[in-house]
Amino acid sequence: MSAIRIRVSEPEELDISELLAVAIRAGNVPRVLDLLPQQTTPVGFSLLEAACCGQRDVLELLIDAAGVMPLTSTADALGRTPLHLAAANGDYGAAQLLIARGADVNAHTVDNVTAVGYAAASGHRGLIQLLLDAGGDAGTRSVDGATPMLMAAEAGHCHCVEVFVQKGADVNAADASGTTPLLAALAGGHRRTAEALLNAGSSTGGRVGGRTALHWAAYHGMAGVLRQLLAGAGAADIDAEDAAGETALLLAARRGHHTAVELLLQHGASTEKANRGGVTPLIASSLFGHDSAVAALLARGAAIAVFDSTHRRTPLHWAALADAAESARMLLERGADGGVTDARGATAMDLAVEHDCSTVVQVFISFSS
Repeated sequence: MSAIRIRVSEPEELDISELLAVAIRAGNVPRVLDLLPQQTTPVGFSLLEAACCGQRDVLELLIDAAGVMPLTSTADALGRTPLHLAAANGDYGAAQLLIARGADVNAHTVDNVTAVGYAAASGHRGLIQLLLDAGGDAGTRSVDGATPMLMAAEAGHCHCVEVFVQKGADVNAADASGTTPLLAALAGGHRRTAEALLNAGSSTGGRVGGRTALHWAAYHGMAGVLRQLLAGAGAADIDAEDAAGETALLLAARRGHHTAVELLLQHGASTEKANRGGVTPLIASSLFGHDSAVAALLARGAAIAVFDSTHRRTPLHWAALADAAESARMLLERGADGGVTDARGATAMDLAVEHDCSTVVQVFISFSS
């Protein structure tokens, strides 16, 4: 029997540029020195590679080889310079080196974002300070109108926002959609960032995603922010509706943010404003079994004989479906009618039995007896 021969293919040879890239990523200075004279592509692209992977010794070597012109003009397909990449990676030493060798701190990408914007979006406070001290512009807007401060606020980088505030950046600079740094922070649920912006004098007007600042603070249960908003101009919009017709109180009630519900009620929020589906704050809190919110709304006289538009169910129906025994008990004590039927002809007790909500069934039994 003849021997079986296995043919092993030779590995493809890497070209000089690829070998150089491997050496740069590994931080292999002797290998870089060996390959650099042999490469045919501009040194600037190797600069980008070094800046991207944080190899500072190699970066300095390449800067010396490249000279000033490639350093200031080299960019990738997105328009990112070595300084952009160092800023995004939080590589303070590399950024410091690039600036000292003449890199343009205000060079921008194809989206018109500078290194300051990259540092802000990535949350690198020290880089922001370095770039601004070197002449970086805190007000440069991206193609969609976002400033570096807005980028930092959107990502919840409170410490970066504070740097921009200290440097005098405009806290109310909105993007093309009208989103301010405060609205971006609130929509993202970034409480500390929102508080910092309010303390810096941010305007509370405008909307993002169809919601006001008050809507977003209520949605995320930001009690401290709500207090600040309600103490100022935000109180005037307390019953404003979002794109779905929902008030701040309804949003807080649905998500069970008891303190937010209490604050809004104390400032006169309507307990009866329903959304486009006929859902009131009491229905919303009953639906998810948020007992504390239900208690707060009942204490303020929220109507219990109300129905949503889709299923024609009362708060008691929804509490039964949620197996929320305490909410059901409070509603019954307030006089909720257990005999009312929904669009299918089911009572709250019927729904509880049908969905095996045994805890709330016991509440109904105790009240019926």
